[in-house]
Amino acid sequence: MVRTIVVLAGGNSPEREVSLRSGAAVARGLEKRGVKVKILDPVEPDFIQKLLAIKDIYAVFIALHGCGGEDGTIQGFLETLGIPYTGSGVLASAVALDKFLSKKLFLAAGIPVPAFCPPFTFPLVVKPARGGSTIGVSIVEKMEDLEAAVQSARKYDNRVLMEEFIAGNEITVSILGNDQPRILPTIQILSPGGFYDYQAKYTPTEVNI
Repeated sequence: MVRTIVVLAGGNSPEREVSLRSGAAVARGLEKRGVKVKILDPVEPDFIQKLLAIKDIYAVFIALHGCGGEDGTIQGFLETLGIPYTGSGVLASAVALDKFLSKKLFLAAGIPVPAFCPPFTFPLVVKPARGGSTIGVSIVEKMEDLEAAVQSARKYDNRVLMEEFIAGNEITVSILGNDQPRILPTIQILSPGGFYDYQAKYTPTEVNI
């Protein structure tokens, strides 16, 4: 029997639009492999009823971004229902999305992180404590711009993280799998504006190599 993979996309975080695009792309990829797919949005009033009505769920693919999707909330909900899902569990998700908690754990494990306790020297980075996609993140060059950056970050979280700015190359390495992980090619990220912000991440641009 062909079972259904439910793709969760949308949500109510500031990253909703990105999540909808991610979910649609995941669904297309699964359907091309012959998988039976159902896309659901947790903000729909009848979301729970729709989810429980699917009796042949194999697993849930979480394509939600930001709070509500990556912070352990939806993970705990699915575990309560006994439904398998992709990604990390409740605790790992909650800690990873909270930049303060994750930094403290890294330091406790001896992993260096940018300084995030005053005093600071400029430039510095101001960001919401939780969330992704570089939303609400500012690079502040001088004191007179600090208040505006903090207010921008507070639109997305009542806690704001300030940390030293470290110039350098931005490298990403993706790993697939658990028991036999497969390391994908190393990629250097170059942004036309120098800052890999929301627009640079999600707006298609022509790249000359």
